Amino acid sequence: MDGQPTRADASDGGFTLLEVVVALTLLGLLYAAAFSVFAAGMKSSRAASQYTTAVLEGERILNEVLAKGVQPEVREGVLATGYRWRAETSRDAPKAEGDPAQLLRVRVSVWWPSLRGEQQFELVTLAMAP
Repeated sequence: MDGQPTRADASDGGFTLLEVVVALTLLGLLYAAAFSVFAAGMKSSRAASQYTTAVLEGERILNEVLAKGVQPEVREGVLATGYRWRAETSRDAPKAEGDPAQLLRVRVSVWWPSLRGEQQFELVTLAMAP
């Protein structure tokens, strides 16, 4: 070596600017795809949670109506979670002469706001009233 600076070869193991730009572009695309999958998962999780809450609240209200004694009536309310509900008990068919009990239809509806507009869940059962 005579003291002169040497030029680096392409085989010295470094990356070119073009290689770095391509790698960063691919990495950005992968992050964008992963983020969109994560966002869709969060949206689905929120919808499932809201639906589960509506089912549980509907079952609780239905049990309250049945425990109170079934009679034709309409009750409505708003829960602390912001869900609206309506419990409607109505005669399913006219009581025939000699029947010991009346068959009543109990319908509990629960509504809640979501990103796709207002959603609704409904429970329907039959109960016998003396």
